[in-house]
Amino acid sequence: MILSVDPFLKKMFTYRWRQFIGVQILAIIIGSSVILAGPDIIFFPLGLK
Repeated sequence: MILSVDPFLKKMFTYRWRQFIGVQILAIIIGSSVILAGPDIIFFPLGLK
């Protein structure tokens, strides 16, 4: 049966899924901080005034 997944594959899948969720949360935090701070503060170090 294809549905019977061995524990190693299931562990790898859950690890990948957790990593993906962590990346999503990190992107949401960075995006919200950019929106709250404003583009002038974000682009100031790059000299794009």
